[in-house]
Amino acid sequence: MSGIFLKLLNLSISASWLVLVVLALRLVLKRAPKWVNVLLWGMVALRLMVPFSIESALSLIPSAETLSPEVVRFDPAPTITSGVEFIDNAVNPSLSESFAAAPLASVNPLYVWTYLAGWVWLIGLAAMLLYALVSYLRLRRRVRASIPLRENIYVCDEVPSPFILGIVRPRIYLPSALDEAQRGSVLSHERAHLARRDHWWKPLGFALLAVYWFNPLLWLAYTLLCRDIELACDERVLRGMDAGQVKDYSSALLACSVPRRMLAACPLAFGEVGVGARVKNALRYKKPAFWVVAASVAVCVVVAVCFLTNPERATMKWAKELRVEDVARIELTTMPQTPDKQYKDFDAEEFAEVVALINRSGGRYVRSMEPLAGGSIELYVTTTDGVRHTVVNNGNVYLCIDGDAYRNFHITWPYTEGNAPLPEDFFKESDEPAEDADRVYTDAWSIRVLDGWEREGDSPLWRSGAGTGAYFLVTEGSGLDDKLMELYSAGWTLKYFSDHYRCTLREGESGTMLSLYPRPEGGFYQIESYWSYEGADKWQVRLEEGQLKVMEQSFRLEEEMKTMTEPTLSLTLTVPAAWEDIAELSAYDKGTAYLGYGIMLFHLSEKNALAAYPDGGMGSVWWLVAMSWDNFKEWRGYDALPVPEILGIAEYVLGADDEYVYLLVLPSDVQFLENDPVSQRQYEALQSDSQGVLTRFLKDNGIHINDMCPASSVFSPPARGDAFTPPDAVRSGTVSDTSYDKILTGAGEGEEQRTSENDAEHTAYSVKTHAMTAKERSALDAQTEPVPAVGTAFLPRSSRDGASGNACAPFTAKTADVAFVLYSAPGATDYNVRLCTGEPGAGKWASDAVTVKVNDGVRFSGLTVGQAYYMEVSSDTLSTAGCTALYKCATTPPPARGGAASTTGYAAYDALLAEISDLRRSGASDVQTDFSHDLLSVNDYYQTPGWLLRDLDGDGTSELLLGADWGDGYGVIFNIYRLDGAKAVRVVDGWNRSRYFLCSDGTLAHEWSGGADHWGRTYLRYGETLLPIESVFDRGGVWYHAKGLDALSLDDTQLEDRCKTIPRAEAEQLMERYTKQYEALPFTPFAA
Repeated sequence: MSGIFLKLLNLSISASWLVLVVLALRLVLKRAPKWVNVLLWGMVALRLMVPFSIESALSLIPSAETLSPEVVRFDPAPTITSGVEFIDNAVNPSLSESFAAAPLASVNPLYVWTYLAGWVWLIGLAAMLLYALVSYLRLRRRVRASIPLRENIYVCDEVPSPFILGIVRPRIYLPSALDEAQRGSVLSHERAHLARRDHWWKPLGFALLAVYWFNPLLWLAYTLLCRDIELACDERVLRGMDAGQVKDYSSALLACSVPRRMLAACPLAFGEVGVGARVKNALRYKKPAFWVVAASVAVCVVVAVCFLTNPERATMKWAKELRVEDVARIELTTMPQTPDKQYKDFDAEEFAEVVALINRSGGRYVRSMEPLAGGSIELYVTTTDGVRHTVVNNGNVYLCIDGDAYRNFHITWPYTEGNAPLPEDFFKESDEPAEDADRVYTDAWSIRVLDGWEREGDSPLWRSGAGTGAYFLVTEGSGLDDKLMELYSAGWTLKYFSDHYRCTLREGESGTMLSLYPRPEGGFYQIESYWSYEGADKWQVRLEEGQLKVMEQSFRLEEEMKTMTEPTLSLTLTVPAAWEDIAELSAYDKGTAYLGYGIMLFHLSEKNALAAYPDGGMGSVWWLVAMSWDNFKEWRGYDALPVPEILGIAEYVLGADDEYVYLLVLPSDVQFLENDPVSQRQYEALQSDSQGVLTRFLKDNGIHINDMCPASSVFSPPARGDAFTPPDAVRSGTVSDTSYDKILTGAGEGEEQRTSENDAEHTAYSVKTHAMTAKERSALDAQTEPVPAVGTAFLPRSSRDGASGNACAPFTAKTADVAFVLYSAPGATDYNVRLCTGEPGAGKWASDAVTVKVNDGVRFSGLTVGQAYYMEVSSDTLSTAGCTALYKCATTPPPARGGAASTTGYAAYDALLAEISDLRRSGASDVQTDFSHDLLSVNDYYQTPGWLLRDLDGDGTSELLLGADWGDGYGVIFNIYRLDGAKAVRVVDGWNRSRYFLCSDGTLAHEWSGGADHWGRTYLRYGETLLPIESVFDRGGVWYHAKGLDALSLDDTQLEDRCKTIPRAEAEQLMERYTKQYEALPFTPFAA
């Protein structure tokens, strides 16, 4: 109740400033028509009814929130923020002194008073409404015996003055004593009331007075509103009267006047309000000049702009008024980004550009931000007074200035990467929440537990390992308000933070801190922390006091989870409870073997695919396997972490403990139902969620992570220093992440905001849209000329007002057609796209918006060659504020010779690609082919098999490279073909254990393995034949180096004569010289 009362009190105070202005304007605008006064009172009503307002630099309201609910409830020395300095200076000292928290009596007495005031307000509201109801019923009883005259006009002996009764079907009631002349004047007046809808506005005014009865200024405002309504109605009638009629009208006013009564809720009594002033006004009335009316309207517009808006918050005002000469230093962090490009320290010459960017800040203030998928850019601005300010671009959706969040700002930030790391003690004094390291999870919450704290069994209680008596305990409670009142009464000092309440009580040399985190479904979690200096090492306790604060701040609520335990090693696996709807998760029976070397632990499958093939032929997402170190060493040769390679077909070492190595085993082919989009979405959701599940599996079971585990579709080891890892599909060299600095676009400065309403003006677009056919979609995947643009884009959830989406894929049209597809958008099933022209974020719509399925494409035709364009994307199917998606955009390729569409421009290569695509569609893998079978299936040790044209020997004719993205930024080659006349001739034949890589200097690196004791690399020069440059290889534990030779052509008898033995370190140095030149090859995926 106190919260509602405080909200109404703040609205009342802000409206009171407008009431004072209207009172002054009524004196100034005496010659203005009286309807202007009524319009001004309407603005007061609007201010009282709307619980929010637009922020504006032109606002003259001193403060939008004079009494902050958090301050009133929990600040030990409450203050007001009226926006007027002398008022604050006069009120705050006595307010803080009168309502200061007593150490053992109360936290904040003002909280009790506002709580009681809320109930008093409710009683007053009920009394006002009861008075209105009684007045209405009494009046209805008095007019029950009235006689209908005509239409909605009734005559009654019981009424002394004319009035209108009713809102939906209003009736005019006249005293029976009126003569015909008076009756005509009265009816003209009452009909004017109906035409002006005064029978609506006066009850609305009384309703607002009932809600805000505690504000004396609003009683005065309602009284003057009633008077101004009558005067405005008089003027409307008088405009059509001559002098004689005016006198008759004045006589009727005097004849119908009645003694002044209390305020009435419903009737508009004709002779009830200000009869003397109305008669004078009638006799003196002159039609106002045009300039008077125009000036009055202009005044109303100014009042609306200045008093129906809220003042800008201090943070936004600071951003807009920041000057270069006020800045001492500017630093930056940007995520996601590699560690060496996350930070930047701006030079003084760059300050002007950054300050200009901050000056253009804008947006709507919001109390909290939604969770986002996307990047963030943080600017740290240290001013000359030593204060550091933080300005954050969060996901290109929110602007956050010193903790205040603003939604939908329309500014592009160009800072996507830094060039120098900040100092190692980067803002050490910050009280930022702790990172996720050492986090302990339960089904409902998680908290970071630092070294030196010991848990008591499985209970939520941790004690100091140093024996100081310090501890922290997590418990669950119900009734947050009751708990706060209990703490208040017990003398705790409460403070409110963005997501929890905190209170601290110190008694002697000990201290207790309580933190209350509200639960979304009701109730709360309490973290109780205790420490004491009595009889303990004060330096140890001081350390623990700081640790307790860090751990408390790391507490967070988790989604509902479910834990399963396997029987062999008693390992636990905790997964989202929502997986029950889309997955089958099983723990293997005790002792189930894996390949004779390991132990099967857990198996995850997608539900639909498993149901279609219950014998286990489909649906597998991953298996977890344990293997003893002895078996692992015998099987793979490793006796310690890290293990940097993929083992077997698709086996990854997640981590290890003293006894076992833990393997993640992935399927080597497609496991979801290809003709079932629901199965595919569920399978991909399980892959996406598995990162957190597997990370928690390692932490919960005390398993050391394999830091060099290769990235896969379900798990990647955390990158040190990274805030988070970009999506797996974003690979160095193949997908650009520059679109992270594209923002939600709307109107540019000085432009009209684009909405669904005014979009009707732009429906006659010259650019037309067409949904792609399956054949066109395949052609886009196979296209290389012109090379498609690929990248990441933030896909926002569509706004309710139909405003613009996010800008991405800027290009300059080289033909009249362009194709676009958005794919890999977690959480979205459909997306909206439209073509725009101009600069991203400030352009104009060039086409209608089209809604298509994710991974389906759209063609746009009718573009102007040479014109700059970009795409705007959004989605109606997202449950979060947005996600990061991948896109591909390409102009339509020119037709091949003979008019037939060509994939590569070479018939022989086209035929080869068509054969591969046909075999991939059919799923055949047992046929004899000229190319590698690794191209026919999806494997987790490489990604997106495809093709690429590259002129390797510089003869003007491209070779066809067949391969895939190996991960780690490398492109692996399995086959190379060259043209021999009209035929495609294979030059390189490889597979996953005999693979090729292209170096930046043109060298081909051949990585091969003949077993655990025979593997190496041969470096070749591509020409009419493959010419060996040198070989580095291991034979039985001895390393050899051979120049000008291919090691695979040598047998054991030739090693001593033709090769040189070298130390392993030298061999690794030679191989590293080439490895760092491996190219990331942009393979075009084979047509699906």
